[in-house]
Amino acid sequence: EALYIAGTCNQINMGCFAALEVLSRRLMAIIDAHGHGGDVPNWSNSKYYTATRSATDLVPAELKHFVTRAAKDENEVEGARNRARLVAVAADRGKGEDAAAVQAAGGLPAPPTPGQGARGRGGRGRGRRGKGEAPAGPAGGI
Repeated sequence: EALYIAGTCNQINMGCFAALEVLSRRLMAIIDAHGHGGDVPNWSNSKYYTATRSATDLVPAELKHFVTRAAKDENEVEGARNRARLVAVAADRGKGEDAAAVQAAGGLPAPPTPGQGARGRGGRGRGRRGKGEAPAGPAGGI
């Protein structure tokens, strides 16, 4: 009924046609899977109806890339937190492990150098002028 109503509506555009194509292919795959009889549906031919080879084909590549990158970043942050906790526990227990030794072993990131500033910008803020440059005057030259 949904396919009939969508196909006979007076406001049809290409997006509707694409959606109808996807719905039709999925409907054919469901009918074919359950049409063989028996209690268990046979989904072996559904990949030909839906033009997919595996479930991972349904996920866009950009989304896969974003999720992988976000998970990697989160894992790195969690690892840094765990290393910081280990340093704190070691300092509390009196094992003699100080921050410099853990940093040398690769456990903590190095502190910024005096001229480096935050994020390696050479000590500059968000503005575009460099060190030692005078601020630009008003637009009218006053």
